[in-house]
Amino acid sequence: KKGKMVIAKPSAVQPPAMPMEIVAPQVDLKRALEVFNKFTEFKQKLLSKDDYLYIGKDGKPTDKKQGATEYIKKSGWRKFSTVFNLDCQILSKSREVHEDPEGLYYVWTYAVRVTAPNGRFQDAEGVATSRDPFFTKGGKQTPEEKNIMLKSQTVAFNRAISDLIGGGAKTAEEVE
Repeated sequence: KKGKMVIAKPSAVQPPAMPMEIVAPQVDLKRALEVFNKFTEFKQKLLSKDDYLYIGKDGKPTDKKQGATEYIKKSGWRKFSTVFNLDCQILSKSREVHEDPEGLYYVWTYAVRVTAPNGRFQDAEGVATSRDPFFTKGGKQTPEEKNIMLKSQTVAFNRAISDLIGGGAKTAEEVE
């Protein structure tokens, strides 16, 4: 007995219907205020002067808080990472070599993920280059590659931690 061959016509896959809701808070206002007030309290009491970098109006680091913009350093973000019990992992790292009229230089890039105990996570990238005047002491010395690599990693983790816990500020290593 011969059968009949049926060729199925492709059809567009339709995504499941989603309710037409706006993004809404998942906690009530009282709880949100409690959490953010506690974050502010932690920031004030947990971090010491050594956990901040102060940049004066001239764009240079200063010891004086007055008139300066403060940035949390790596040590401060690591304290938050510990207190919030965050899991920090490296997703990827790369080193690229570039050339321009001044010669060869390299760029380190780290992609990281920081995950909270509730499963919420934040990805971030950090980039640093051998042309950074901070590492070359204004072009007077050859930078150590490990320092460039570590800065890119530090910037990535600081940014991810800051974004995840609601700090949202630029970190000290981003402005150095």
